[in-house]
Amino acid sequence: RHGVTYWSDSENHFTALDAWLADYRKYRRLTELGFFKHYRLAKAFRIWLRNIQWYKYENARQKIAASAFVVLPRLARALLTMQDEYVQLVGFRFFDVSVSENWHLPYFIETQMTTFEQVRDLLQQLREKMRNVLYDACCNTLIDRGFSPQDEAINVTNKKKLKDMMSFTERANKRKLCALLARFLACADQKMITLLHQILRESFKNLANVFSVFMEECATDGHTSKPPFMNVELVLKPTHIDLDPSREVTTRMLEDLSNLVMRTVYKIDRFQSDAFFDVYTE
Repeated sequence: RHGVTYWSDSENHFTALDAWLADYRKYRRLTELGFFKHYRLAKAFRIWLRNIQWYKYENARQKIAASAFVVLPRLARALLTMQDEYVQLVGFRFFDVSVSENWHLPYFIETQMTTFEQVRDLLQQLREKMRNVLYDACCNTLIDRGFSPQDEAINVTNKKKLKDMMSFTERANKRKLCALLARFLACADQKMITLLHQILRESFKNLANVFSVFMEECATDGHTSKPPFMNVELVLKPTHIDLDPSREVTTRMLEDLSNLVMRTVYKIDRFQSDAFFDVYTE
């Protein structure tokens, strides 16, 4: 018998030569296929590619963690606190148009001024509260990284104090962290601007809608069965009839009220330009 015998510790197996040659030819034909022929090289490149991708992913993740303030717990909590406070105020309006009929101009202006002052006070209280929340978040973030807001001296004449100062590397790291905190304050400013824009837009939109409803009804029929939005008195004079208050007075008082609202909104300072945060933004 001609063949191939396979020996092992516990058994042996004999294969006839013709069968072994047939299996060998089939094996060679399989190894000539592209998948099996290039498998080892392809596997090595796949592992290399996977390692490169994982390295790039980790590198990007670390850069984002170092430059994105939303991943820092204290800053993230401050943003959530700010968002929660803003949601409670987003439904407020500078003008009260819940009653839209039979107004006299002085009472209408007085009511709008009362509503405006209430909303203005709420916004000022909110800004003051957020000012403290943001400052505490920035200060605690510096402390967590081993820095202090007042640990850099500008003019130091004592050599002993000079030795106790931070090294240039530490100061550079602190400036890098302060740049991140400045971006955090810019984000807080954007949230505040968005809140003011929503309140301002909806306030004027509601007021304009009330005026447009009466204007459209009057333009359609020339008269309306609904009570008027604002009452005026007719003053009979020998040569003409005047309105009290006149159209010019009414227009001017409404413009003054609108300008007052706009000036108040513009006067709300940004956090990033507040001297309270100079230690983080300078």
